[in-house]
Amino acid sequence: MEQSTVLPDTDKAVDFDLVIIGYGMVGAVAALLAAQYKLKIALIEIRKTDDLYVPKAGRIDADVMRIFEQLGFDRKDNNFQALKGARIMNSKGKQLLEFEYPELDGFAPMYSIYQPDLQLKLHTKIQAQKDNFSIFERHRAEAIELQKDRVKIIANDLEKDLFFEINTRFLIACNGQESLVPAQCDFNYRFLDYTNYSLNIETKSNEALSSDKFAITYVDGNYPLTAIYDSDYHQRWEFRLDPDTMAAPDIYDRIRKALENKIPCEFEILNSYLYKYETRILEKWQRKRIFITGDAAHVFPPYLGLGLSAGIKDVYNLIWKIALVADKKVKGQILETYQPEREEQINFLLKVNQAVQKIAPAASKGFFDRFFAAVSMGFFQKKIKLQSKYTKGFIGTKHKLAGTIFPHFNYHNNMARPESETTVLSTAFVLLAFDADPVDAVSAQNIEYLANMSVRFLRINSKQEGYNKRFASCFTDADGRFAAWCKKQRIKYLILKPDRLVFDAFKTEKELNKAVASMSGIIEQRKMGKGAL
Repeated sequence: MEQSTVLPDTDKAVDFDLVIIGYGMVGAVAALLAAQYKLKIALIEIRKTDDLYVPKAGRIDADVMRIFEQLGFDRKDNNFQALKGARIMNSKGKQLLEFEYPELDGFAPMYSIYQPDLQLKLHTKIQAQKDNFSIFERHRAEAIELQKDRVKIIANDLEKDLFFEINTRFLIACNGQESLVPAQCDFNYRFLDYTNYSLNIETKSNEALSSDKFAITYVDGNYPLTAIYDSDYHQRWEFRLDPDTMAAPDIYDRIRKALENKIPCEFEILNSYLYKYETRILEKWQRKRIFITGDAAHVFPPYLGLGLSAGIKDVYNLIWKIALVADKKVKGQILETYQPEREEQINFLLKVNQAVQKIAPAASKGFFDRFFAAVSMGFFQKKIKLQSKYTKGFIGTKHKLAGTIFPHFNYHNNMARPESETTVLSTAFVLLAFDADPVDAVSAQNIEYLANMSVRFLRINSKQEGYNKRFASCFTDADGRFAAWCKKQRIKYLILKPDRLVFDAFKTEKELNKAVASMSGIIEQRKMGKGAL
């Protein structure tokens, strides 16, 4: 990657550490994550903050569910309904394809959500921490100017028609595909061959309905329709419409009839929203202190329903890096790893979505009806893995685990009580050792560096025992899964990044110390080895 000048320290005249444009799901998650690092945060939203009717997102994946747990949510509550996968059926209800997403660490791979309710709970959490936030609702960022040590924003109070200046150390755009920030930064899009509309409708049925925990897409010659059952009595319907179909004078009558054919009881329409999908990805997502995330950076076809998950993963990747730079623990170059790490994942999802996209036209022409007469249905019932390994950015290179997501394990503290993953792993870097003291394994020079980085030292024991040596926190492998995993991977030590990605994994103390030295060289920019950043 082309190197840039280290960002200068920002002086004390700024108003905020971080300004987030957009107070939807992605912006709210970004704000709550940033609050965990004690940053001073402002949110700018063009709408009223209680304007929650927009039902754009219907699903999140398992990795994002872990992020919500880190924010204090419980995957067992009624905000999240577990999904096994997706099915594609023809207009007569005959199943054509089934995509079953593999379970991750014993948990569901996907969850359906009702965005208005979940977004309201995110906003409630923010309001409960109002001393950490300044919220500018019904405001618009009219101009953005990148200066040497800050970002200057000219904000417009739309209610009072007043203009004023906001200065921040960093700015994140989370305000969707209509965001003006990319244009204000002179960024260009790369367009892919897909443009369509989705009419998203939320309904409430009088009787309980079930979909066997699968999202179902119906394809026919008129329009594909995806059905997601958020609960027994609540449904989400996503109609894929081309511009000509959308302009038809009887379109809403046809939509109402389609719903009546799919819902075998009385129902009410809670809300609806027309959304345009224009598949595209920004060529650049960052200009020094300014970052573009979510739909503002990339929009892809809605077949797999992973747009919201991609946006939340963007800010999850970014916030901890901003916090480290803001706290002067690392140099600004670490921020340049944001786009290489996330763009690799986005391109992977684009390819999967484009492959699924090609199914709809074939199915609408009856191709699959003829094909399935000759080929066994079970041939297509495959599990599709929607994760891929990070190979670029701030990761190690010595072990195959580098760049992968750390599995979810169960831990007990010294009193044999189960602990949550969030409590054990925290929001910092973690040096983790199995049946060994991670502090004693590291050289004095490396210990000083890791301590300055506020790295959490964590020991996981194979059996319950008292432990009060040195400075490591100690937990017990609750069910033996962690021990089995370490044995299979042939490792004893791991370094985890704050986003729960494995930086690198090691079998010996020598390998560990070499990696820590390499890590300090990357993160402090004292050495720029090949491919380091």
